[in-house]
Amino acid sequence: MVKSQLLLTLFLLGFYPRLLPAQTKNLTSTFDQIVDPVLHPWIFLGLTAGKARVDTDFPFELDKQGTYLAAEAMVDFYYPDFALSGGGGLFYTKFPQQTKGQVVAESAAIRTSYILGSARYRLPKNFELGLISHILFGAANDFGPIEGAKHENYFMGPQLMYRIPGGNDLRFTLNILYDYTIDRRNVSIFTFGIQRGVQITEKLLNLD
Repeated sequence: MVKSQLLLTLFLLGFYPRLLPAQTKNLTSTFDQIVDPVLHPWIFLGLTAGKARVDTDFPFELDKQGTYLAAEAMVDFYYPDFALSGGGGLFYTKFPQQTKGQVVAESAAIRTSYILGSARYRLPKNFELGLISHILFGAANDFGPIEGAKHENYFMGPQLMYRIPGGNDLRFTLNILYDYTIDRRNVSIFTFGIQRGVQITEKLLNLD
């Protein structure tokens, strides 16, 4: 079910730009005042919180959900019509103890690192919409018993972002991530984040 939702998300986001009028954007923020975004990227630091849910097909495991916390850093390149991000972070997920019949799932905590990539369409009113992908590393990144865990697992889903008008160095994110490599488990992560950034300019680098 989750895998089919991921495929539907990819299709809808690929079709969405066709619905936009050709000249609907009024891009006047500081994100649009630099000619070459590669030479003048943005550096963002952020905190993210949300929920993680695991639906399992294993008879000896229970479905579970818990809290999700993450800290991340990324580099952003802003173009007139789209934006690209790349970076990484650390996340912590806590699952409380659960009991169902004779099956008891002990409380568990997962700590691991990840790298991320994001591509977004720039919409009117300082909104951005696109896809975000995470690659999780570590022994427990399959959200189950450590034995047999893969070295990395892949997540992808939609991302909605809003930049505060003005300097645009503060922005909020809403992400929904689905795994597409974990065997016999469907993992969904729903997060809300806040990020603060600074643009790399000649003045910042003392190159004036």
